[in-house]
Amino acid sequence: MVLNQNDTQKYPLIISIIHGDSMFPVFHDGDLVIARKCNAIKLGDVVIFREPMTNFFVIHRVIRNKNHRITTRGDANLTQDPNPVEQDKIFGKVCMRIPKIGILIRIIQRWCGHLCLR
Repeated sequence: MVLNQNDTQKYPLIISIIHGDSMFPVFHDGDLVIARKCNAIKLGDVVIFREPMTNFFVIHRVIRNKNHRITTRGDANLTQDPNPVEQDKIFGKVCMRIPKIGILIRIIQRWCGHLCLR
C-alpha cells in the first residue's frame, strides 16, 4: 500500500501487518493492526509513520514529543529511532490488534500470486 499525507483525509483507518519484532511483546510478527487518524499524540502512543530515510512504514511507540517533533522507539529496541518525525507526518495511532491474522493474509497473498503466475 502506498500512502501519502492526503490519504489520511480519505481513509480514516489504516490497516497494516506487523513485520519484525521491534514492538515485542506488545505486537508480534504477523499481527494485524488498525490505526486511526488522530490530532493529539501523547507519550506512550503507538503510531504509524513513514521513515524518511528508507520510506518504509514504521509502527513504534512515542517516547518524546517536543516542539511537534516526535521521537519513537520500538519496545524491544535498546535505542530510540535515529530520526524524529514531524507530528504532521504521523499517519495515525494504533487502536486495535488482531493477533496473527496477518500470517493468514500473507499465505493467501502468496497463493493468489502463484495462481496468477500460472
